[in-house]
Amino acid sequence: DGAAPGTVTPIPNTRTNMFCSGHTFLLDGRLLVIGGHLGRDGWGEPHTDIFNFRDPSWTANDDMWEGRWYPSGCQLANGDVLAISGTVDTFATSASIPEVWSPTQLNGWRQLTNANRVLAYYPQTYLAPNGKVFIAGPDRATTYLDTQGLGAWTTVGNHVQNFQRSYSASVQYGDGKYVIFGGGDPPSSTCETIDLNAG
Repeated sequence: DGAAPGTVTPIPNTRTNMFCSGHTFLLDGRLLVIGGHLGRDGWGEPHTDIFNFRDPSWTANDDMWEGRWYPSGCQLANGDVLAISGTVDTFATSASIPEVWSPTQLNGWRQLTNANRVLAYYPQTYLAPNGKVFIAGPDRATTYLDTQGLGAWTTVGNHVQNFQRSYSASVQYGDGKYVIFGGGDPPSSTCETIDLNAG
């Protein structure tokens, strides 16, 4: 854009308070931001917004069925996006029904009503080699979510260190290979790996 290196250019989103939102990149490189802060802690915003780095600009996207505060997003193989977890209107009311957004679907979001499940904030979501979404943490049980139809869960297995890895981090380091670091209360110095290609 001709600006000097290191120049910061504000690009405000005046529609949604994106504090405590989730996000994922779309196949074309734009950023989809999911949910956010609806005026008070624990109250989730149903808005989704898209940032186009080419313009650069923000545009309103389809609203979700439920507000989500501290959700996660995951890009699916066909270009759709999963929105999962978060809270709706208090810390005690979870956004427990996952939703899938399709850029080609008329009203945008569809609910996975057979996959109703309360998850920890910011579940660590990855597109697995089998096409399902792998939830690596922070919950002690790792799972697959099948986003086809109305959704279905499959248990993969518990972490070796069998505790809730709250505030942990994870990363994919190979095809179907993931590592999770730290987390817990008190914080753990441990990490562990899983290879979904193994039996």
